[in-house]
Amino acid sequence: MARLLAALLILFTFVSCNKTKSLLPNSGGNAFEVVLMNDSTGIAAKRLQQPLEGLPQQEPTFTVVHNKTQQLEGVIKYSRCILNIAQKGYWIEKNKYAAPQLIVHSDTANLEKAIDLINKFEMKNLESFLKHHHNAKAEELVKKTFNLEMMIPQDMTSSMKRKDFLWLSNNSATAMQNIIILRGNVDDMLRKNMKGETNDMYMTLAHNGLWEMKGDAMGGPYKAAKVKNTDITVIAFTYAPGKEKRNLIRQLTAALHTIKQYGK
Repeated sequence: MARLLAALLILFTFVSCNKTKSLLPNSGGNAFEVVLMNDSTGIAAKRLQQPLEGLPQQEPTFTVVHNKTQQLEGVIKYSRCILNIAQKGYWIEKNKYAAPQLIVHSDTANLEKAIDLINKFEMKNLESFLKHHHNAKAEELVKKTFNLEMMIPQDMTSSMKRKDFLWLSNNSATAMQNIIILRGNVDDMLRKNMKGETNDMYMTLAHNGLWEMKGDAMGGPYKAAKVKNTDITVIAFTYAPGKEKRNLIRQLTAALHTIKQYGK
């Protein structure tokens, strides 16, 4: 009997722990937003807010929220991403107060390691969101046209299909997100299929991560991926004049991470 009671107690404890984890509240905060604690020198804040490369205007790599109390209490402890600058050492805590949540304790010697982990954590969150909010109809079109599997953002409902060319877009008037899939020479295919008001206006890609419409003032950031062992290129780009583009292009980067050849 004593052994049975002990076994039941162990089982009850195990179930209770699982229930506790499942009952964690949703974490708060925006994508690539970091709550920063105990950064007395300002080194971490400066590094987190360095301009992100590949954008037409300066935007910080992360948005920093300073926790003035320097204590994890109240609603701040439910933040999705927290960086605490420690005197010495490096350790992490996951889903301690909410989910998903990452709390990184790091001294300045390990700051780059901490920031890299935070960036991967945020990208994983974007990919997780995409898994639950994707466009099956557009994905079937991609599979049929290029024999590729790729998660397409749910709001990309507009498309243009031509020979060896597919353009998908959310067609937003203020924050347009686009994905182009093409086969063949990138410059030639863009010049042929992505024209402006005249034949002298067409889309081009620069090596600094920016695209532009030759002969026009349009442009913005882009990311491109070459599909291994094929002549297929996938280009994700945004057009959002006067708007912040950092998270728009990162959302599309998450989609690029899902590319794979069908059946492989």
